[in-house]
Amino acid sequence: RIFAEKEGAQYVASHPSLQLDYRLVHLQGQPNPVWSLFDAANPEGSALLHVDAVTGMIVGDPFAR
Repeated sequence: RIFAEKEGAQYVASHPSLQLDYRLVHLQGQPNPVWSLFDAANPEGSALLHVDAVTGMIVGDPFAR
């Protein structure tokens, strides 16, 4: 839902082979786990979205911290 609200429809329209995949990570030193959404059809691409699993807020890449 968050992806669709944040320009996801445009991405879907321009990537007909889209295969959504997601991961949940909770890295040491970070307060909350983070959901990351990826396009599995584009494995070299960066994540499409990162969402704090507790607050539901969009956050930065948890690995970039």
